[in-house]
Amino acid sequence: MSSTQFCTALIEATGVMFTPGSAFDMEGYIRIGFANPLEVLQQGPTQVSGFLDNIGHR
Repeated sequence: MSSTQFCTALIEATGVMFTPGSAFDMEGYIRIGFANPLEVLQQGPTQVSGFLDNIGHR
């Protein structure tokens, strides 16, 4: 899965937005930003973890 495919699937499934590494000529990586209120940021890791669990079972 490319970084773009990963980031697209993540935002569609969870609403969590990462930037694909391919946007910086660094395929295989993602960029995480911290530009939301604390309450939103605290929910992100749990949502990403659940997403990773689900794609691991495909």
